[in-house]
Amino acid sequence: MKILLSIITLLFGIYACNPPIKKDKVKVDHEKELLEADRKLLESEKKLLELEKINLENSKIASDKEAKFKENNRVVKNKEVLNREYENSTNSDYYSDAESNISNFLSAENARDFEYIYSFYSPYLRRYFGHNNPTYSSLQNLYQKSWSSNSYSKNTVVTIDQIVENEFLVRINYEWERYSDPSKFNSKYDNLKFVLDDNNKIIEVYSIN
Repeated sequence: MKILLSIITLLFGIYACNPPIKKDKVKVDHEKELLEADRKLLESEKKLLELEKINLENSKIASDKEAKFKENNRVVKNKEVLNREYENSTNSDYYSDAESNISNFLSAENARDFEYIYSFYSPYLRRYFGHNNPTYSSLQNLYQKSWSSNSYSKNTVVTIDQIVENEFLVRINYEWERYSDPSKFNSKYDNLKFVLDDNNKIIEVYSIN
């Protein structure tokens, strides 16, 4: 009996000097695994944040490019509109000036003032009806001959239409009375073609009926 008690006492002594560590080691290993899992989770979240940042930056770059592209398009379109408006305005001004000069020229013929009439012709006049390259004197003679035959003559503009840039088709109603037959009043419609220079001076005028 004493021997058994001695053995039990010895065993308790050994157990007291060498307590079991298995459970503590398992606990430590488990905590390490948890820490490692947390570290991996943090790294994963960090990568996700970096990817999100990159995506935001790319989105901002794309948005900036799109905004710049739209702005450039707006500027180009505005320039195109301004150019068209300028061209239309220029063409309209040219047409208006040309139309005015043609109307004033026909009114000058009605007034039978040759000096005023001649001011509408270009120095490089090429054609006056059936006469090519008429001079000042030859043109004056043609007008004087017509006035000496007709006691009255009048051009009335019906329409003025632009054919190309400096060419116009002018429809008129021409009325006249001859000295030889004052009781007869004459009238006819005529289509005249006017070719003007850059200063709206007449280079050519002739009938195209």
